[in-house]
Amino acid sequence: MQFLLLIGLIVLGFTLGRLGWLQQRQVGWGNKYIIYIALPVVALAKIPTLEVDPDLSLFVVTPITLFIGSLVMFQLIFRRFLEPDQRLVLSLTSGLGNTSFVGFPLIIYYFGSDYLPYGALYDQTTFLLMASFGQAMIVKREGLDGFVHTLKKVLTFPVFVVIVIAFMIPADSFGEPVLMVFDWVIQSLTIVAMIIVGFLIAKYVTFPFPRLVWLGLGYKLILAPAIVFLVMKMISMSQDLEQVNVLETAMAPQTSICLMLLEHEKLPSLVSQILCWGVVLSLGVSFLWMML
Repeated sequence: MQFLLLIGLIVLGFTLGRLGWLQQRQVGWGNKYIIYIALPVVALAKIPTLEVDPDLSLFVVTPITLFIGSLVMFQLIFRRFLEPDQRLVLSLTSGLGNTSFVGFPLIIYYFGSDYLPYGALYDQTTFLLMASFGQAMIVKREGLDGFVHTLKKVLTFPVFVVIVIAFMIPADSFGEPVLMVFDWVIQSLTIVAMIIVGFLIAKYVTFPFPRLVWLGLGYKLILAPAIVFLVMKMISMSQDLEQVNVLETAMAPQTSICLMLLEHEKLPSLVSQILCWGVVLSLGVSFLWMML
C-alpha cells in the first residue's frame, strides 16, 4: 500500500506542477519544512531507541565508504571525461542516498517500523555527509574564512544539533501523545518530499535523458548496492539487517543535496533528472535487491 502511495504522491506533484498550481516558492517552503522540522523530529523519535550493537557500525561505515567510492569514481577515474560541474553533480547525487524520504517507507513496507532506527542511523550519517562535505564541495571556499563558515554552518545546523541531543536522551523520554505527533510529522515528510519530486519531474524531465543520468544511477542503484550485498555475504550478521543495509544503499539520490545543487544553479536539468528517475527506478530496483 505504501509503495502505491509513493507513486501516487509523485503523480500528484507532477499534476500540480503541470497545471501551475504548485510553484517553485511553495516547493522551497516544503524543503525548509523537511530540513528544519521533519528531519529533526525523525532524529528525536528514532535515534534514542537504537540499541547498542556492534552491527550498528555498519550503518555508519557503509554510507561513508560509498560516498568516498563516488568521489573516487567521478572525481578521479572519470575526471578526464567530465566537466567540473558534471563531476560535482555526479559525485554528490551518486554518493548520497534518499534514505529517509523513500528509504523509511520502504523499510516499513519490507520489514516493519521496528527496523526504522537502523535506517535512521544510516540516514543521519548520510545527512551529515551532505551537510558537511557536500556543502563544502558546492560552496567555493576561500582560505580559513571559508572553512570556518562551513564548519559553523554544520555545527549550528538544526538537524546536527538534534542528532547530538537525540544520542544523549533516554529512549523513554517522550510520552505516547508526543510520539503520536512525531509519527504524524514523519508521515508528512514522505508526503511533502514525493510531491516535490513530482513537481521536479514536471519542470525538468525530458526524453531521452542524458548519458550522464545512466552513469550516475548506474553507480547509485546497481554498483554500490552490489558491493554492499557481496560484503554482507562475507560477514556474519542478521539477514534482516543485511537487507536493510542493502535497501538503504539502493535508494535514489538524496533530495536535500539535489535541492542544494539546484539553489546554486549547478546543472539543474541533470540534477532534476537524476533525482526524479532515481526515485522512480529505485522503487523497482530495490524490490529486485530484496528478492536476492
